[in-house]
Amino acid sequence: MDYTIKELALYDLPALVDYVRKTTGYDKIGFIGHSQGNGLAFISLSLGMRPELGEKLSVFVALAPAVFAGPLTTGFPFTTLGRMEWKTWRRVFGVLDFIPIIEVK
Repeated sequence: MDYTIKELALYDLPALVDYVRKTTGYDKIGFIGHSQGNGLAFISLSLGMRPELGEKLSVFVALAPAVFAGPLTTGFPFTTLGRMEWKTWRRVFGVLDFIPIIEVK
């Protein structure tokens, strides 16, 4: 049977969070997702879906989210980041990628 992303967000992600909480004994856990996993988290946390899931997370970090932020990109911090000089960007964020060997020159 094929599952939709809505079903994954409604049932699978909350079950995963509950499993990790039960297994570790922590009331809240951190969720670091990538790409589709972030999409699931954004959907799950949306009103009308499973927003109570947010009470079980201490932090949600979205790496390379597969979603479009829409009008949010026209406000802070996106506008500030877009105007940042390269020298300042390097000082704040560094020049390495996820793999420390990869260097932007």
